[in-house]
Amino acid sequence: MLRPLTIALAYFAVEGVVRGLAAFISGEVLPKLPLALVAAVHPKPSEQRAELSLGRRTPDEIEVVHSPDIKLRIRSCRPKSSWDERITIFGRDHLYEWLDAKTLGPQGSSHIHCTVNLAIKSSAEAVITIPTKQCWAR
Repeated sequence: MLRPLTIALAYFAVEGVVRGLAAFISGEVLPKLPLALVAAVHPKPSEQRAELSLGRRTPDEIEVVHSPDIKLRIRSCRPKSSWDERITIFGRDHLYEWLDAKTLGPQGSSHIHCTVNLAIKSSAEAVITIPTKQCWAR
């Protein structure tokens, strides 16, 4: 017969293995499932205030840049905090890799708060595809 303690220990063992493999494979540590569920259900008031302070959401502005390293610049009304060097973006029939991002202060235009620079990804690099939302229309 299964006891509650046995079930809890088995759950934490499986969760530990999954989190350990994720950290080893991707270099990113996953949160504990119960805490992640609480965080997802209960947004922080400071996050809500920060969202309101950024103003209304507007579509991202896509700019083609003609320089040796930067090929595309995305200007957004929101910081792209989940974008980093591990992300690959597909658009305009090319794969782009993240170069850098700059968060603009009050001196920026009224609705642009973040600029992301992208380069064309080398065709020799492996790319893992996942279902994505369309970034921009043609």
